[in-house]
Amino acid sequence: MERPAAGGDGIRILCVDDQPGFAKVTADVLEGQRDAFEVVVETDPDEALARVEEDEFDCIVSDYDMPGTDGLSLLEAVREYRPEVPFILFTGKGNEAIASEAISRGVTDYLRKGKGADGYAVLANRIEDAVEEYRSRRSAETAERRMTELTETTDDVLWMFTADWEELLFVNSTYEDIWGRSVDDLRANARDFLQGIHPEDREMVQRAMTRVSEGETVDIEYRVNEAEDYGRWVRVQDRPIRDEDGEIARVAGFARDVTDGWENERTVERERDRFRTLFENLPNPVVHGIAEEGEPVIVDVNPAFEEVFGYDADVVEGEPLDERLVPPGKENEAEMINRRLLTEGEIHTEVRRQTADDVRTFRLDAAIGDPDRDTPEGYAIYTDVTEREEREWELQRRNERLDEFASVVSHDLRTPIEVATGGLELARDDCDSDHLETVQDALDRMTAIVDDTLARQGRTVAEVEPVAVVPLAQRCWDLVATGDATMTATGEFTIRGDPGGVQQVLENLFRNAVEHGDPDGHVRVGPIDERGFYVEDDGPGIPPEEREAVFEAGYTTAADGTVFGLSIVEEVAAAHDWAVELADGTHGGLRVEITGVEFV
Repeated sequence: MERPAAGGDGIRILCVDDQPGFAKVTADVLEGQRDAFEVVVETDPDEALARVEEDEFDCIVSDYDMPGTDGLSLLEAVREYRPEVPFILFTGKGNEAIASEAISRGVTDYLRKGKGADGYAVLANRIEDAVEEYRSRRSAETAERRMTELTETTDDVLWMFTADWEELLFVNSTYEDIWGRSVDDLRANARDFLQGIHPEDREMVQRAMTRVSEGETVDIEYRVNEAEDYGRWVRVQDRPIRDEDGEIARVAGFARDVTDGWENERTVERERDRFRTLFENLPNPVVHGIAEEGEPVIVDVNPAFEEVFGYDADVVEGEPLDERLVPPGKENEAEMINRRLLTEGEIHTEVRRQTADDVRTFRLDAAIGDPDRDTPEGYAIYTDVTEREEREWELQRRNERLDEFASVVSHDLRTPIEVATGGLELARDDCDSDHLETVQDALDRMTAIVDDTLARQGRTVAEVEPVAVVPLAQRCWDLVATGDATMTATGEFTIRGDPGGVQQVLENLFRNAVEHGDPDGHVRVGPIDERGFYVEDDGPGIPPEEREAVFEAGYTTAADGTVFGLSIVEEVAAAHDWAVELADGTHGGLRVEITGVEFV
């Protein structure tokens, strides 16, 4: 009965025999035995060798005894070109010695001629078996080569061990790069790879190995490569391989270098932690929210929100933001803000918002991520500016008072100045005295003060410049009628302020010190720790219980008239956003401190 051809493919056979007739018979019989057989006949061994060099054959069948050579010599020559192709010695003049030598020299099979049809049937079977084995071996080698090529082109470490991890069955060369250890050492000691794992991670890895040996699949990450200070992170997947009986026979897996990805993940995690820390510790209220159908919904709030707004996070989370914070009458404004935020991606404005206690004014700074997402998310920061608004209102009130004061000064002082100026002109006609020039300077200064006050009516100090206090104090002292009193200015310090305003402060303080102190007293001017300056005298001072009233217009300790001095000082200081405080002088008397001043 005819056997099917090996693998179902055709088999090409080279038949070498110096007897043409016998060679043809062999070819005809073999092709008759198998449809898959194709037999090429050569009677000259040299021609046969040439055919082997140029053509492909699945099997060579050769006689042993041929002119000038023999089958074993031909075998040796063929092996130089086709080291694996099956070679069957088919001879009629063989013996056991020849057979033994043929086998030892690598012949595939040895058959004796002369057994008729049965002999050719055996030959056909031997050819088929040899070719099948040859092709299987080549297929296995090809598969192994391709597998090797595949495993050596991947950046992953691939391995296979016995189930107890005691014998390495396979590992690719990528192991050396990632682990920083040699494959040879791993082949010699299958557990050598543990030495390349960070000491802190080895116990975890050994537990995972046990789990795989018991039938689990594991997926873990750990650090490797001692030479790189264990700076490589790998993701490892191991799984058991079972035999046909269901028993675990081997374990296999791979390791992928995830250092870059791990670092990126850690970077993102660190950024997330930093952002969360900022969120939790920002002194301003922050709302993390999402937009559902265009309406903001609270996801989370920080502790500052709870403190400023007075609402617990557990209560407001999940609530519509506007329902909780927008006061009555501000709904349309809130809707407009929401639309702008979704359209522009950010918004910066002032809003009125409801707290647990009252309605306050906030600076709103809000931004969202991708507005095209199904549920955009973003953050809103609320800065309470209520006190700032109150300060602005207070400043406006002070300015109004200053306007009122300027009006009083302009009307009450201009007439006496004009009278004094007229009297001075008459005095010039009656006598010629140097004192008249001093009087003229004083009147000019008074006129300038009135004009400057009128010019400033209704506005605050808008522009400031460096003012050297000590030389200005000396000029002011020369302009004030100080009698026998003396003044000392020390420190050589410069502040930022309106020069005319600073001059008014100094002149009024000097005038008050002289008029309400000792006529021959001493006045001192100096800096206060780069935060202000002082003017103090050694006169009787002002009792503490009266100091609050001293800044009111009309207050005086003298019996001869109204004094505006300290009221003017307070108004000018307030216009600069400075503070005025009264204290006891170093040598008795009154000490006036101007603070909140910017030094240059």
